[in-house]
Amino acid sequence: MKRRSTWTIDEWILALDTYFMLKPNEIRHDNPLIIELSQTLRSLPIHGDARNDKVFRNAYGIEMQVARFLPLDRAISIVRFKESSNLQRKVWNMYSQDKGHLHEVALAIKNSLPLPFEFSHFPDVDEDNFPYGKILYQYHRYVENTSLPAKKFKEGHKRRGFLGCEICGFDFYTTYGEVRRSFIEAHHTLDITKYTKEMDVKIVDFIAVCSNCHNMLHRI
Repeated sequence: MKRRSTWTIDEWILALDTYFMLKPNEIRHDNPLIIELSQTLRSLPIHGDARNDKVFRNAYGIEMQVARFLPLDRAISIVRFKESSNLQRKVWNMYSQDKGHLHEVALAIKNSLPLPFEFSHFPDVDEDNFPYGKILYQYHRYVENTSLPAKKFKEGHKRRGFLGCEICGFDFYTTYGEVRRSFIEAHHTLDITKYTKEMDVKIVDFIAVCSNCHNMLHRI
């Protein structure tokens, strides 16, 4: 028996965005928006080879999962569906009161595909705390750690000699000595909802931060 792939925050964001485009009686497997959502989820790089399975994220399953938002929606008096998952409720609580922002995040996920790098199925420890999902988190970290503008930004800071955090002022060299003289992290400040696969990464969109501040910036 094949193991069922657990839904991720990315998928629930996309599903909730679709949910708000539909009336309750329109949540059907043959609805064009449900079919489109099925195709989108099947295109995501998150679940690897599972995408090759014909029944993976098919329209019938999508219908059932999207309908699980109904009991969470106080504007709807329908409660005949199974209880929502913890992650689904988390996404509902984060996004249901700002549908415009939700739609921006959903579009950013779609507009970032195909990714300009290989998606990692071994995420780092902070990925689950990122409110925009795995795809945009890994894209954001790719820009910060691998892109040429990020490297040039850090090299420019090293040449100037001061590597203090632009948020709290912490200087690794002052605290830890010579071993950390050239250490600093680059945070990409462009709004995540503006990410696309063709976006122009600019040096001016980075700030120098310490590890603690960088971690917190990824949680807000």
